[in-house]
Amino acid sequence: MRTVLLVFMLVGFCSGDVLAQKKKEVKKHKIKAVSVYSTEGGKEYRETYTKYDSNGNVIEDGEYKNDGSVIRKELNKYDKNNEQVEHIVYNGPGVKKKVHSTYNAMGDKVSEIDYDVNGNVLRKSVFTYDKRGLKVEKKVYDAKGALIYTKKYNYEF
Repeated sequence: MRTVLLVFMLVGFCSGDVLAQKKKEVKKHKIKAVSVYSTEGGKEYRETYTKYDSNGNVIEDGEYKNDGSVIRKELNKYDKNNEQVEHIVYNGPGVKKKVHSTYNAMGDKVSEIDYDVNGNVLRKSVFTYDKRGLKVEKKVYDAKGALIYTKKYNYEF
């Protein structure tokens, strides 16, 4: 079973089609998790692990060394509208960063707050949209609330 899964993943990733349709395919086939195994020096180990919820959202994604230790691990939480509201990044044994996002009634991300390992705010991003729901501005503030930079989005129709 593991060999079949590995072959499926390798063929899928090489084709590029699985990456483009990942969420849809995961949901369609009711995939709960995918592990990719590698063999190095005659020893097999799990290289990556991705776990999904019933909506096809990635809830856990990890990358591992050949000794089994964690290189990177990411956890995600979603709201009832399948919007990612929390993203936690681990590098090895501890939390590297935590990001909380909020959305408006239209499902547009209106804010994103980055926290350090101690829960202190690192920066806050605020997004503004026009009447059509197109993002028109992103403002990023530092931990003290001072504006770091602004991005403006212009669309050509």
